[in-house]
Amino acid sequence: MDYYDRIKKQLIYMLHDPYLAEDMVQEVFLRLYEHPPKNEEHMGAWLYRVAKNVALNRIRSDRSRMLREARVWEMDGPHVYTPFQQNEEVMHVREVLNAMDERDRTILIMKHSGYSYDEIAKVLKVKKTSVGTLVARAQRKFKELYGEV
Repeated sequence: MDYYDRIKKQLIYMLHDPYLAEDMVQEVFLRLYEHPPKNEEHMGAWLYRVAKNVALNRIRSDRSRMLREARVWEMDGPHVYTPFQQNEEVMHVREVLNAMDERDRTILIMKHSGYSYDEIAKVLKVKKTSVGTLVARAQRKFKELYGEV
């Protein structure tokens, strides 16, 4: 159906999450299947309206859930990131990683994903004995950029 891509783009724009938008597109077309509009001439408008409502319901639901979780975390004592704060932190880390050169970014991602120095050395085509130094330099660069960005 030629509406699929347009609805998906609309939902990505509204939700800022392509994976969630993909799920919501499926929900929109499921609603089309279950309750089609009476007049097929207005199919695009109907799909747009349903997609908008689905997205707004999801946004409201997420916001309500985050507020409930934040209230619970406030009761539990030590500060814990709310989902919103955690999402902000993830975006900040991604910005910093994107500002780094490819080699340093690769080293940090591999190191923090559990790869061994031997595996990192093979991917980067360097000696295994150099990996520790390269990791330390990349971490130092990350910390410097983290404070700036």
